Amino acid sequence: MSSRLRRRDDGSYLLDLREYDDFWLGVNIYQYFRRFKRGDVVELIFDDLSVEEGAITALQEWGYRVLERTQRGKDVHLVVEKI
Repeated sequence: MSSRLRRRDDGSYLLDLREYDDFWLGVNIYQYFRRFKRGDVVELIFDDLSVEEGAITALQEWGYRVLERTQRGKDVHLVVEKI
């Protein structure tokens, strides 16, 4: 169970945080998202639906806007941009 951050060919990022419980998901979101700069686009994937609202609220407080939200099976995909 390790988080994976990778940069895509188009310059956006993919952060896969599936299989993390509520506490570690929050820690990893904080650690990664404080590094991004204005204009960076990140697709965040997680599978714990109970933390979705809190994650969105935290990201908005840190200066991100949600561009897209999709759900594929149990996985939630949030595409956000640092503003």
